[in-house]
Amino acid sequence: MDLFQRLAGEHRRIESVTRAVDAFADAIERGAEPDVHELFRFVTFFAAYSSGYHHEFEETVLFPTLALCGFALDSGPLGDLHDQHREQARLLCSLEMTAATRRPWSAATERAIAAAAHELASFERAHMTMELHLLFPVAQNELLLEHAAELERAVRRFEARRAVRWNVEWLERLGEELSSHASAGQDATAAV
Repeated sequence: MDLFQRLAGEHRRIESVTRAVDAFADAIERGAEPDVHELFRFVTFFAAYSSGYHHEFEETVLFPTLALCGFALDSGPLGDLHDQHREQARLLCSLEMTAATRRPWSAATERAIAAAAHELASFERAHMTMELHLLFPVAQNELLLEHAAELERAVRRFEARRAVRWNVEWLERLGEELSSHASAGQDATAAV
Protein backbone atom coordinates (compact mmCIF):
# COMPACT_ATOMS: atom_id res chain seq x y z
CA MET A 1 0.00 0.00 0.00
CA ASP A 2 1.44 3.37 -0.88
CA LEU A 3 1.44 6.39 1.38
CA PHE A 4 -1.55 8.04 -0.25
CA GLN A 5 -3.67 4.90 -0.08
CA ARG A 6 -2.76 4.72 3.60
CA LEU A 7 -3.73 8.35 4.21
CA ALA A 8 -6.97 7.91 2.24
CA GLY A 9 -7.82 4.88 4.40
CA GLU A 10 -7.16 6.89 7.55
CA HIS A 11 -9.37 9.68 6.19
CA ARG A 12 -12.19 7.20 5.52
CA ARG A 13 -11.93 5.92 9.08
CA ILE A 14 -11.95 9.46 10.53
CA GLU A 15 -14.88 10.43 8.27
CA SER A 16 -16.83 7.42 9.48
CA VAL A 17 -16.29 8.42 13.11
CA THR A 18 -17.22 12.05 12.33
CA ARG A 19 -20.59 10.77 11.06
CA ALA A 20 -20.94 8.78 14.27
CA VAL A 21 -20.12 11.73 16.53
CA ASP A 22 -22.59 13.85 14.54
CA ALA A 23 -25.28 11.20 15.18
CA PHE A 24 -24.31 11.20 18.87
CA ALA A 25 -24.67 15.00 18.99
CA ASP A 26 -27.97 14.84 17.07
CA ALA A 27 -29.37 12.45 19.69
CA ILE A 28 -28.40 14.87 22.46
CA GLU A 29 -30.11 17.70 20.59
CA ARG A 30 -33.26 15.57 20.35
CA GLY A 31 -33.26 15.19 24.15
CA ALA A 32 -31.43 11.89 24.66
CA GLU A 33 -29.27 11.72 27.77
CA PRO A 34 -25.61 11.75 26.69
CA ASP A 35 -23.80 8.44 27.15
CA VAL A 36 -20.70 9.58 29.07
CA HIS A 37 -18.76 6.43 28.24
CA GLU A 38 -19.46 6.78 24.52
CA LEU A 39 -18.40 10.43 24.65
CA PHE A 40 -15.14 9.34 26.31
CA ARG A 41 -14.61 6.83 23.50
CA PHE A 42 -15.14 9.52 20.84
CA VAL A 43 -12.71 11.87 22.56
CA THR A 44 -10.18 9.03 22.86
CA PHE A 45 -10.43 8.25 19.16
CA PHE A 46 -10.09 11.84 17.99
CA ALA A 47 -7.27 12.64 20.44
CA ALA A 48 -5.20 9.53 19.84
CA TYR A 49 -5.96 8.64 16.23
CA SER A 50 -6.85 11.82 14.36
CA SER A 51 -5.07 14.54 16.32
CA GLY A 52 -2.32 12.22 17.50
CA TYR A 53 -1.28 9.44 15.17
CA HIS A 54 -2.66 10.73 11.86
CA HIS A 55 -1.57 14.36 12.19
CA GLU A 56 1.82 13.39 13.61
CA PHE A 57 2.33 11.08 10.63
CA GLU A 58 1.52 13.89 8.22
CA GLU A 59 3.73 16.39 10.03
CA THR A 60 6.77 14.14 10.55
CA VAL A 61 6.62 12.06 7.35
CA LEU A 62 4.62 13.77 4.61
CA PHE A 63 5.36 17.45 5.23
CA PRO A 64 9.18 17.19 5.63
CA THR A 65 9.40 14.99 2.55
CA LEU A 66 7.37 17.53 0.61
CA ALA A 67 9.85 20.17 1.79
CA LEU A 68 12.47 18.25 -0.23
CA CYS A 69 10.29 18.95 -3.28
CA GLY A 70 10.35 22.69 -2.60
CA PHE A 71 7.21 23.08 -0.46
CA ALA A 72 7.64 25.62 2.36
CA LEU A 73 6.94 24.07 5.76
CA ASP A 74 5.69 27.24 7.42
CA SER A 75 3.71 28.92 4.63
CA GLY A 76 1.54 27.99 1.68
CA PRO A 77 -0.41 24.72 1.74
CA LEU A 78 1.76 23.04 4.41
CA GLY A 79 1.62 26.09 6.67
CA ASP A 80 -2.15 26.21 6.24
CA LEU A 81 -2.51 22.49 7.03
CA HIS A 82 -0.27 22.80 10.09
CA ASP A 83 -2.47 25.67 11.29
CA GLN A 84 -5.55 23.52 10.69
CA HIS A 85 -4.02 20.71 12.77
CA ARG A 86 -3.63 23.19 15.62
CA GLU A 87 -7.23 24.37 15.15
CA GLN A 88 -8.47 20.78 15.22
CA ALA A 89 -6.58 20.28 18.49
CA ARG A 90 -8.24 23.43 19.88
CA LEU A 91 -11.70 22.17 18.89
CA LEU A 92 -10.99 18.78 20.44
CA CYS A 93 -9.81 20.50 23.63
CA SER A 94 -13.07 22.46 23.71
CA LEU A 95 -15.05 19.20 23.51
CA GLU A 96 -12.86 17.62 26.21
CA MET A 97 -13.24 20.60 28.56
CA THR A 98 -17.01 20.70 28.11
CA ALA A 99 -17.32 16.94 28.60
CA ALA A 100 -15.18 17.13 31.74
CA THR A 101 -17.75 19.37 33.43
CA ARG A 102 -18.88 17.84 36.71
CA ARG A 103 -22.08 15.86 36.44
CA PRO A 104 -25.02 16.08 36.48
CA TRP A 105 -24.88 18.13 33.32
CA SER A 106 -27.25 21.00 32.82
CA ALA A 107 -29.23 21.30 29.60
CA ALA A 108 -26.85 24.11 28.58
CA THR A 109 -23.83 21.85 29.09
CA GLU A 110 -25.45 19.09 27.04
CA ARG A 111 -26.14 21.58 24.25
CA ALA A 112 -22.52 22.76 24.45
CA ILE A 113 -21.28 19.15 24.15
CA ALA A 114 -23.45 18.59 21.09
CA ALA A 115 -22.31 21.87 19.52
CA ALA A 116 -18.63 21.10 20.18
CA ALA A 117 -19.01 17.60 18.70
CA HIS A 118 -20.70 18.99 15.57
CA GLU A 119 -18.07 21.70 15.19
CA LEU A 120 -15.22 19.17 15.48
CA ALA A 121 -16.87 16.82 12.95
CA SER A 122 -17.54 19.62 10.47
CA PHE A 123 -13.99 20.91 10.77
CA GLU A 124 -12.54 17.41 10.29
CA ARG A 125 -14.52 16.93 7.08
CA ALA A 126 -13.45 20.30 5.63
CA HIS A 127 -9.82 19.69 6.57
CA MET A 128 -9.73 16.23 4.98
CA THR A 129 -11.39 17.59 1.82
CA MET A 130 -8.69 20.24 1.54
CA GLU A 131 -5.94 17.64 1.89
CA LEU A 132 -7.57 15.24 -0.54
CA HIS A 133 -8.23 17.75 -3.30
CA LEU A 134 -5.51 20.37 -2.90
CA LEU A 135 -2.46 18.67 -1.42
CA PHE A 136 -2.51 14.96 -2.13
CA PRO A 137 -2.68 15.07 -5.95
CA VAL A 138 0.30 17.43 -6.19
CA ALA A 139 2.19 15.69 -3.40
CA GLN A 140 1.67 12.26 -4.88
CA ASN A 141 3.20 13.27 -8.21
CA GLU A 142 6.16 15.04 -6.61
CA LEU A 143 7.01 12.37 -4.05
CA LEU A 144 6.59 9.33 -6.23
CA LEU A 145 8.73 10.82 -8.98
CA GLU A 146 11.70 12.09 -7.03
CA HIS A 147 11.66 11.19 -3.36
CA ALA A 148 10.15 7.72 -2.98
CA ALA A 149 13.22 6.34 -1.15
CA GLU A 150 13.31 9.20 1.38
CA LEU A 151 9.58 8.86 1.91
CA GLU A 152 9.94 5.15 2.65
CA ARG A 153 12.75 5.86 5.16
CA ALA A 154 10.60 8.52 6.85
CA VAL A 155 7.69 6.06 7.15
CA ARG A 156 9.96 3.42 8.73
CA ARG A 157 11.40 5.99 11.19
CA PHE A 158 7.90 7.12 12.17
CA GLU A 159 6.66 3.57 12.75
CA ALA A 160 9.73 2.73 14.85
CA ARG A 161 9.37 5.85 17.03
CA ARG A 162 5.65 6.52 17.21
CA ALA A 163 4.09 6.91 20.63
CA VAL A 164 3.00 3.73 22.38
CA ARG A 165 -0.30 5.47 23.08
CA TRP A 166 -1.02 5.36 19.38
CA ASN A 167 -1.83 1.67 19.23
CA VAL A 168 -3.13 1.84 15.68
CA GLU A 169 -4.81 -1.57 15.58
CA TRP A 170 -6.73 -0.84 18.77
CA LEU A 171 -7.65 2.67 17.62
CA GLU A 172 -8.87 1.32 14.27
CA ARG A 173 -11.10 -1.19 16.11
CA LEU A 174 -12.39 1.62 18.34
CA GLY A 175 -13.22 3.68 15.25
CA GLU A 176 -15.06 0.72 13.71
CA GLU A 177 -17.02 0.15 16.94
CA LEU A 178 -18.00 3.81 17.18
CA SER A 179 -19.05 3.88 13.54
CA SER A 180 -20.99 0.62 13.62
CA HIS A 181 -22.73 1.52 16.88
CA ALA A 182 -23.86 4.83 15.41
CA SER A 183 -25.05 3.10 12.22
CA ALA A 184 -27.03 0.58 14.24
CA GLY A 185 -28.61 3.40 16.26
CA GLN A 186 -29.53 5.30 13.10
CA ASP A 187 -31.07 2.16 11.59
CA ALA A 188 -33.14 1.64 14.74
CA THR A 189 -34.26 5.27 14.72
CA ALA A 190 -35.18 5.09 11.03
CA ALA A 191 -37.31 2.01 11.65
CA VAL A 192 -39.46 3.79 14.27
